[in-house]
Amino acid sequence: MAENLKTSKYNDGTQIPNITDYTQWSQLSTGAWSYYDNDVANNAKYGKLYNWYAFF
Repeated sequence: MAENLKTSKYNDGTQIPNITDYTQWSQLSTGAWSYYDNDVANNAKYGKLYNWYAFF
């Protein structure tokens, strides 16, 4: 399952946007992802973090 948490695309190949601004993230109503603590080095250990909308 950890590998699934490293994707930046939906199954159809559409990009999921990378949002790094906390205010923008909290106001979204569409799918998005970010690195833990907005640090790319955390991708190897934690994968990407997704908001609720990225799953639908």
